[in-house]
Amino acid sequence: MDRASLTAPEVADVLGMSLTAVHRMLDSASVPSCGRGKSRTVPPSVLAAEVRRRGATPEKPLGHTRAEMLVLAALARSPLGRDSAREVAALAGVSPTTASAALQRLLALGLVSHNAEKVARGRVRSMDRWRARQRAWDGSLVRAVRRVTLPEREQTDASDAVPRRFHHLFWNAKPVRLSATQDGEYIAGRLLDADDVGAWAWVLEHIGSDDLRRALSRRGVTDRQRALVDNWLAEPGADRHR
Repeated sequence: MDRASLTAPEVADVLGMSLTAVHRMLDSASVPSCGRGKSRTVPPSVLAAEVRRRGATPEKPLGHTRAEMLVLAALARSPLGRDSAREVAALAGVSPTTASAALQRLLALGLVSHNAEKVARGRVRSMDRWRARQRAWDGSLVRAVRRVTLPEREQTDASDAVPRRFHHLFWNAKPVRLSATQDGEYIAGRLLDADDVGAWAWVLEHIGSDDLRRALSRRGVTDRQRALVDNWLAEPGADRHR
């Protein structure tokens, strides 16, 4: 076979999708069909584009579905957990309904947890939080989740601004003028100093890796802050904000 192209079954294996679904996807991408009995050839560029759009789950051990693998990867790469099924869905690239169903099955299997935690967001309150229970995963699942590629998330102008719920942390600045792109090191320093899991999660998701590393060079950085950032940067895809 010409390695400048792939077959539809190979694309299905990489994406973790059924062959029927892949053929529908290729139809939408205007990849020509070669007719009955002939292998459909797929340019690598088409596969790369679909991986960016849909993610990839090349392994699905223990009978897990593609959606469950994407959800597990989304939580495994969220060291502080996620507040809702909708947040998990956005990371995994699936619908909130699909994410909710996957989370409930994974919860029943003991592979994720959903517990109330105290969070300081202006005031202390209790919030339920989804987390991966990676110590409960066997070796085959750990390896398979590491191979998952999550869909790329579209960045919007709003994602660059400091959320209003964190404005009180910038008492000597005007937070509405701050930008994650232009002021990343400063924002990271302030939010990592906060006793707020939500603030830490926002920093890791929105601040570039170079700014995170510079923020760790400040005086007074704690071992907890350093471990949090180092563990995040060690995860696959953590440098996507560079």
